[in-house]
Amino acid sequence: QTYSEIFLAKSGPNRVQTWVDGVCRYNTEEGLRALLMQTHGHFMDESDGEDSLDPWSPAAMATRIRESQSIEQCKVVVGS
Repeated sequence: QTYSEIFLAKSGPNRVQTWVDGVCRYNTEEGLRALLMQTHGHFMDESDGEDSLDPWSPAAMATRIRESQSIEQCKVVVGS
């Protein structure tokens, strides 16, 4: 689910942290990746009409972090 910047700011960091922890606890990595790819992962490249992965999308950033194997566990939280 996506929330506005104002709503998140009013909710406060402790509440947002609780939501993020719950999402991570009750979903598999594969399921979360599929949701990110469906909602935030791709864009149409106007130059050639091809569907491409936006390198700064949450899905692309999470993929780079996972593939780097440089950290054991992390959470990517993105806002505008």
